[in-house]
Amino acid sequence: MPGRPVPVLAATILALAAGCGSGSGGTEAKPTSTCSSSMCTVNYPAKERNNQDSMGGPGITVFGVDTALATIGQGAALLRVGSGPISLTKGETANTNGLIVKLVDLSPTQAVVTYTKG
Repeated sequence: MPGRPVPVLAATILALAAGCGSGSGGTEAKPTSTCSSSMCTVNYPAKERNNQDSMGGPGITVFGVDTALATIGQGAALLRVGSGPISLTKGETANTNGLIVKLVDLSPTQAVVTYTKG
């Protein structure tokens, strides 16, 4: 039965591919950004967890600095900018890694942050 190994191989490849992405049962939405030469606005999607803090997902590099949303909870977003954490409430600003970081909007499902070269 020479035709039989191909369907088995195809099924195995499809099963392996279905497991790629995230170990928690699916891929996470990636941040989106709109940038000019001196400012970037990043929308970080988050995943709500049963009335607990929302969890962030993959990060994004802004002006050469790695950034990510860790969590949203209690009216604040916990971000990682470079190697350090920053907690911001809506409208709050921080200076770090040569960037001015401002939390523009916050909901349980997203954080919108602007990064301006400092």
